[in-house]
Amino acid sequence: MKELILRLTRSMPRSCAGTLFLFSFLLSGCALRQPNIGANELGIKNIVFIEPRIEKTKELKLIRPDWAGFISADELIAEQFEINGVLPSWADKVTVGFSDSFINLLKTNGYMVTRLTDEEYVSRASPAETAIVVRSFIQPGFVYKTITSKVYKPYVLVSMSAAVDDRRFLRKQVFVATDRSFNFFMTNLPASTPYDFPSIGSLRAAPQPALEALATLSRQLGKTLASDLLDRNP
Repeated sequence: MKELILRLTRSMPRSCAGTLFLFSFLLSGCALRQPNIGANELGIKNIVFIEPRIEKTKELKLIRPDWAGFISADELIAEQFEINGVLPSWADKVTVGFSDSFINLLKTNGYMVTRLTDEEYVSRASPAETAIVVRSFIQPGFVYKTITSKVYKPYVLVSMSAAVDDRRFLRKQVFVATDRSFNFFMTNLPASTPYDFPSIGSLRAAPQPALEALATLSRQLGKTLASDLLDRNP
């Protein structure tokens, strides 16, 4: 399975490959953790934070969980299209929420953080001091109704990697914040917001709370992943 995914990702556009790679982890459960060394243990106080990537299409996803009521693939795609029509401007709110909360927690703990776009990082001169380079990919959206619950629930998924000077690999992690897991094997972080909505019509009538819910989950993950970066996982 791993070799098949690797072959597929090599032949795909970067954004599609990233999505396939993330969802391969979702098949085996989230949050994904590996035995990691924390930044506190390394004693490196400089962090280079690369602005998070999102899919080029800037689409919110609508996920059908294993225990959802019946909905065809065409219906699911149609509803996802409608959701994106209602919430076209989510990207800045979600990515900034994650970035700010991640960086603020590191600064509070005495770390120096340089915030760069990927283009700025590639074009800059070689830094004089050793730093941990943090990269991330964010995918937000909603989880479809289930047999026992007739509401949609928000989720935010973040994949993060960290490496010393972008060469010595430290960790790769995938976390999902939501109150509704996608499958039977998935481990998720309970959402820090109770928000849900019963229909696309209700979402259309009040889109702002949905945007705020996604931003809240992204801030939750920013704090969680920053805290996790500081300390060694068992």
